[in-house]
Amino acid sequence: MADQISGRVTYANGLPAAGVRMRVFDSDISGGDDDLTLQEGISAPDGSYTVIYDKARSVDLRSIEVSLGPIRFNKQIAEPFDLYLPYLLLSYTSYGRTRSQKTRLESTSPQIRLADPPPVVGQFVPSQHGFKFGNYFPGSPLPFTIPELPGVTSIPSFYGLCGGMSAAAADCFYAGKPIPAVRETPTKRTNLYNYLMRRQIDSFSPFGEPVLRFVKWANMVENTPLGTWHRSADEFAQLKSLFDAGMPVHPIGLVFSNPGEALWENHQVLAHGYIERSPSVVEIQIYDPNYPENDQVVIRADRMTLTGSDASGQQTSFTTLRCARVARVADLLGRPKEEIRPMRGMFLMPYEPVAVPGNV
Repeated sequence: MADQISGRVTYANGLPAAGVRMRVFDSDISGGDDDLTLQEGISAPDGSYTVIYDKARSVDLRSIEVSLGPIRFNKQIAEPFDLYLPYLLLSYTSYGRTRSQKTRLESTSPQIRLADPPPVVGQFVPSQHGFKFGNYFPGSPLPFTIPELPGVTSIPSFYGLCGGMSAAAADCFYAGKPIPAVRETPTKRTNLYNYLMRRQIDSFSPFGEPVLRFVKWANMVENTPLGTWHRSADEFAQLKSLFDAGMPVHPIGLVFSNPGEALWENHQVLAHGYIERSPSVVEIQIYDPNYPENDQVVIRADRMTLTGSDASGQQTSFTTLRCARVARVADLLGRPKEEIRPMRGMFLMPYEPVAVPGNV
């Protein structure tokens, strides 16, 4: 007898996901999982889907020998240790990457959330899609004060939420919502501030791994096969592949701090494209919350091929990116100038879009 399961599938921010293919399988401890699907489900433009399947296909048989006097024959019986553990297998393409996701099949109609952002049309422009205020929040982000202690770096009298602002700008862009038209820096306990703080905390997930990465990179050498310049080249290759596949934005971490310097010297921005200036120079276009409404902020990266010893002591050639954040601004007389800050390296930050709160 045929069964069916219906539900709705959305992207990470709650928008409907169309064209996702779904089949029902039964998980087996040994051997391949059983495909129970009679009619594959393909999600509609509103994300709705229906899959028709047959539970009877999950029964695994075992052959046993039966003796009735002189007569011997084989009989098929149900495998006694075969548990029924059904799941939905989702298959889809997200920005050029083939993806799959397993979801346990419950008795109720599952509402499934993908981890990917939805497809969007258009180009992110910082002056249009970035926040109108700068990344400068007075006071301390902590709900309590910390006394100054000997040998302990003092906490600054202001702080930034660059990771939260970058992620929130991406959230709005993916949702097709205009950025909040606020020009004043939001104060604590306001809805917009709470949203930015939440996304700042999200930017250090999972398990604080990005924080540890900032610390690790700050204490690495730069120009060796295991150094930050070579690692930055690998990170840019990943970022380039995402942009080439059509992904419009992705947060990246900028490592500014040297060994012994404070963690908050580092920074997060939202990359939204790249330009190959020459075989040896690439510019990564960014929205930098420190430069609101400025479309002329980039990561300028010089490609170099160096030689050095790898982990086994063998001499090897490796590609590096020596990076600097470059902001094109005006001086006091209105003349253009470049503010250049060298970086130790850059890497991709984790990002998963969320629904933009309606009250910000």
